[in-house]
Amino acid sequence: MITILTSSSLVLENVFIRLTILSMMALFLGPSGSFAAPTQPVSPLKNRLVSRASPSIQRPIFFTYYDDYTGKPIPDVGDLKGFNVFALGFYTNHNGPMDSAQWWEQQGADKQKDLKKKYNEAGVKIIVSAFGGGSQEMSVTSAVKDPAGLAKKIGDWVKANNLDGIDDFDALNDGSGVPWVVSFQKALRSALPSPQYVISHTPGAWLFKSGKGPYSDIHKQVGDSIDWFYNAGPDEYTTCDSLLNKSSSQYPGTSLFEIIKSGVPQNKVVLGKPATTKDAQQGNMDANVLAGCLKTAKDNGWSGGVMGWEYPNADSKWISTVRSKSWPV
Repeated sequence: MITILTSSSLVLENVFIRLTILSMMALFLGPSGSFAAPTQPVSPLKNRLVSRASPSIQRPIFFTYYDDYTGKPIPDVGDLKGFNVFALGFYTNHNGPMDSAQWWEQQGADKQKDLKKKYNEAGVKIIVSAFGGGSQEMSVTSAVKDPAGLAKKIGDWVKANNLDGIDDFDALNDGSGVPWVVSFQKALRSALPSPQYVISHTPGAWLFKSGKGPYSDIHKQVGDSIDWFYNAGPDEYTTCDSLLNKSSSQYPGTSLFEIIKSGVPQNKVVLGKPATTKDAQQGNMDANVLAGCLKTAKDNGWSGGVMGWEYPNADSKWISTVRSKSWPV
């Protein structure tokens, strides 16, 4: 799925911007909170463009992140009602696991397995997010000369720490580095085979520009091995129409249904939004307004899902509101 995020903020400066392209589940969330109904109905997708990655994933995807640097434990799974994927921040190239990912590593195998069992029994997969821990991570495609080796290292860490998979924050900083990402993804999927493990990417919407952007190329080469995508783009996707049907001339062809029309499976495109202005100061939408956008998209054949940045503001109350008109909790 493609998670398309459409905001940049204080947090997003180092994190949300990295959600620029790889998670094929999200879509575009913008800063205004205004609502515009689609100007023209979108042709129903029905059963075309379906996913060929891990079939065991519960869809649609309802996804949030948790990145706490103070050592707080992860929430009880009962506090995550309405979500089915929970990502720990972050595994970094420059320092390995940090923040909540480091907390998870420190729990040891027995505690990890017990927590994972509770999450999985509640229908929630627990994964780690990579390359989101600082500005250094944005240069990983130029700093690391062996992407396959790095992918194996991270894959081994995921398995050793009893997680369900990985979310790969966009490291394609300037739009170059497609061969690096392709090599990394191939080795990562080899290390973390489907359907046992999920892999999502977080590309920015502009990387799918008019179906010819660098992430369009990545999808053509290795999209079958990616479970979903989501991305981000500043000052875009602030109404239902621009989110779903037609993006602006700044990033043409990057709305939800335009990305799908370019060949990305509809259930791999996930919409990503900041839950509050504390989480991001651009791309914000009222949860009730977003709920209406989801209903329109679902009525036209989409079943990707939503990513909320980030817990605890993206909590059960928030996701329940967002899902209320489409997939009620």
